[in-house]
Amino acid sequence: MKYTVHIYIEESIAQEWLDWMMRVHIPDVMRTRCFDGSQINALVEPHKEGYKGFQIQYNTTRERFATYQSDFAERLQQEHTNRYHGRFLALRFVLESLGV
Repeated sequence: MKYTVHIYIEESIAQEWLDWMMRVHIPDVMRTRCFDGSQINALVEPHKEGYKGFQIQYNTTRERFATYQSDFAERLQQEHTNRYHGRFLALRFVLESLGV
């Protein structure tokens, strides 16, 4: 199971945001022990004028994701919102592999 967050952040603060995500936010999410690994990618398409797009992907199980949602998600998402309020758009998805 994968939990993905797609973020469009204002171009003018994208580098500062990326540094904070890699130094603070993603490590905080990983410290919850609800995820096995994470990866951050730059979104190439679709492009949104004035914004840079990123995708953060976390590997998990249904049970550990439920724990994350009930015990950690609200606080961690609020920290991000407080820091970047009005300067980003976030879309969250939970994916389950159906095989190849």
